[in-house]
Amino acid sequence: MIKLQEDFLEIYNNLVELSDSVLGINSCPVAISWNQGMGCLEFSCKGKNLFLRTLNYYLIRPDQVPDTWLLPEDYDALMSGLNRVIKSGKLIQDRLCLVPSLDGFDLYQADTRNLTRGAQYLGTFRFISGRSKWFRWRTKNKYKKVL
Repeated sequence: MIKLQEDFLEIYNNLVELSDSVLGINSCPVAISWNQGMGCLEFSCKGKNLFLRTLNYYLIRPDQVPDTWLLPEDYDALMSGLNRVIKSGKLIQDRLCLVPSLDGFDLYQADTRNLTRGAQYLGTFRFISGRSKWFRWRTKNKYKKVL
């Protein structure tokens, strides 16, 4: 298994711990903040805290992330995308391109049998639903009973 596959498995296995709280009956968003002491992003939901150092490799300037949230529908899309890519076995194959961004990353794979097609899009993985003050205010008001 290559390092990318191991990192994706680590991220997926850690985030699965939050699935009952995020996708349960009283769903709530995952709070995301930069933890200076641990040097990584902290994901917390209903008393459960996760520190994902592995994400530091795949995000641009994770230390600049404002306190924000990952909404339940975005969490569901993230987890299903991670599950799909891990199960497909594409992370073990050659010529994989990971494009980091401020909120996550995009994943592409070159098709070695058909070079004229270019890279095949495998998915977008976003760990942050929004960064703006408007988004944070709106989310805080929408979920004020469960936050």
